[in-house]
Amino acid sequence: MSLKPLDFYNLKTLHQEHALEIEEALLQGARGAQYILGQEVQHLEQDLAKRAGFAFCLGTSSGTSSLLLAFLACGITRGDEVITPAFGFIAAVEMLLLLGAKPVLVDINPATYQMDSLLVEHAITPRTKAIVPLSLFGLASDRHALGQIAKAHNLFLIEDGAQSFLAPYEGSGKPDIFTTSFFPTKPLGCYGDGGAIFCDDGDLYDKLKALRVHGQKGKYNHCYLGLNARLDAMQACILRVKLKYYANHLKALHAQAQIYHQLLEPLGLQLPLDRIDSDHSTRFNIYAQYPILHPKRAKLIAKLTQEHIPSAIHYPKPLHHQAPLKHLDYADRHFPNALRVSQEILSLPLNPYLTHLELKQVAQVVADV
Repeated sequence: MSLKPLDFYNLKTLHQEHALEIEEALLQGARGAQYILGQEVQHLEQDLAKRAGFAFCLGTSSGTSSLLLAFLACGITRGDEVITPAFGFIAAVEMLLLLGAKPVLVDINPATYQMDSLLVEHAITPRTKAIVPLSLFGLASDRHALGQIAKAHNLFLIEDGAQSFLAPYEGSGKPDIFTTSFFPTKPLGCYGDGGAIFCDDGDLYDKLKALRVHGQKGKYNHCYLGLNARLDAMQACILRVKLKYYANHLKALHAQAQIYHQLLEPLGLQLPLDRIDSDHSTRFNIYAQYPILHPKRAKLIAKLTQEHIPSAIHYPKPLHHQAPLKHLDYADRHFPNALRVSQEILSLPLNPYLTHLELKQVAQVVADV
């Protein structure tokens, strides 16, 4: 079997779909000469806040800077402990370490790849300041359960939603702060780095807004130690166009994922969950990626590569294996689920432009291995 080379995300075709509108928006933005913040960013922030169901939104320079702003606004500092999962991208843990805080890792639920909420309460100490779940692969976090724990212990709940912007969530529970990323390969991506941060508390919003611009409240009036974390206006021009079509983009990803489901379910592999129901909430997948668990991952990658099919490992190491966390002295026995998932997980190509035949050929390779 031989395929023409597939694109994992196919960003070129994604641009072409709305190229004229995006390029016109960029031209108008360039002519307007407001390149840092300005009206385009303000309009985007208003649109994003409305769509996400928060009172306030701030455009930021990246998902990582959104996390740093959130931690600064919540007063997280040296010696504080923050509970976060042992599996996922390093951004949240990295920002905590830069602030001198201690990431307290907990194992994941192997069905969702997210922090196991049943383990969180056992990790709380008098030094705990916040809980930071990572909403991986297109699912919102377990907001109800984590929110109840955070409220009971007077902790901040800060959701890293870099891969789950507007993932449908039905039920009670909401984070104090929600952050997301507009990195080009995210479901809602810009043409460089970008992100956003959301909250409902007016005082928290005012502090975040100041922190985003060197801690300023008024020009040259620096009330906090902040940073430069502003969203470029040109990225806002792009995102305002793409946001109009975001719902259709998510529907297309969902349709592709359903085809994968049908083709791969007979193999008995663990596939991403379409929805998760609990007593107090229902979470739906927007499929930022399509991860499977495969016990012969290296062999599968080799066969996919031979057939010109790209794949990706999200993520090849649990966080306690990363060099900046070695000093925390975690052992593999603490995180058996995170360790196994990191050894078996593999993301298959997923974008709206794959044909049914191409998806079938990908599935056939998986079946052959």
